[in-house]
Amino acid sequence: MNRFRTVAVLITLLLITTGMANTPTVETVWQLFERGQVARAESLFTALQQHNPPTPVAVILQARLAESQFQPDQAIDVLEKGLETFGPNANLYFELGNAYSLKVATVSVFKKMGVAKKMKRMWRRAIRLNPHHGRAMLSLAQYYLLAPGFVGGDADSAEYYLTRLTSIEPKLAYMGRAVQQQKEKHFSEARVWLKKVLALDSTYAPAYLSLAFTYLQEEHKDSALAVLDQLLRIQPDNPFALNQKGRLLFEDGKLLAARDLFYRALKSDPYLVAAHFYLGRTYEEQESFVKAGEIYRYIMKTFPKHPLAKQAKQRLKKFTK
Repeated sequence: MNRFRTVAVLITLLLITTGMANTPTVETVWQLFERGQVARAESLFTALQQHNPPTPVAVILQARLAESQFQPDQAIDVLEKGLETFGPNANLYFELGNAYSLKVATVSVFKKMGVAKKMKRMWRRAIRLNPHHGRAMLSLAQYYLLAPGFVGGDADSAEYYLTRLTSIEPKLAYMGRAVQQQKEKHFSEARVWLKKVLALDSTYAPAYLSLAFTYLQEEHKDSALAVLDQLLRIQPDNPFALNQKGRLLFEDGKLLAARDLFYRALKSDPYLVAAHFYLGRTYEEQESFVKAGEIYRYIMKTFPKHPLAKQAKQRLKKFTK
């Protein structure tokens, strides 16, 4: 009897630990979002919420999901409620700045400056609470580098944050330096900085994507494709690399191969609007106008405030007159 009881206890423990092993962790979901694996992240996040109490990280993950769906107002609401619940938090403020950066694309020209000010304010608050918050520093530096002067662009402020960032997180500082060179159209110099990033972290997807961008700016398409293939060997399901490669093949008239890549990108991130749009363009080129129309209508209905929704509407008009 004791032996049977012991076996029963062991089986019970095995079931419990197996269930625990299958329960997603915050770190798993976070990494999936970082790699653009939104479909898997969304599925696991639902289970995560059921097994874990609310935390600031869970709030950020919920906001990231809304941002992935191009719903900045929803993300802002989630993060503001998170701040009310948990109090000042550097990472919550940083993500709130990201949500406002997305919102900039959805408002009129007259409102953009006001939203941008809120964005910068949130990133500054993140740095005030955590003076070593590298991502907030990089975000501010990029804004100051790329924004026109009349809406807050400031090379001196960008240099200030990049200098601070160099001693805190060199990888991100080098990314900022690459952006600095890209702005000046010094693409070969930008590539030097991006290769420094990859020397520190050979799996860092944003560096590969930015490197491909620099080659495209100089019309070195083969080099850009080689970089994208290099990233896809490391991360075969990276939706941004799949989408960019698909666009390049689309431009070369390789429509079937491009279509396959867009579908693969959307399997990883079903909310990647650019992949939906160029999938529609591919069907349009193949004269599959019914399918193209379905995709354009989906974009208009699901992502009405996304800049590509307007383009989808314009393309739809061309073959539905």
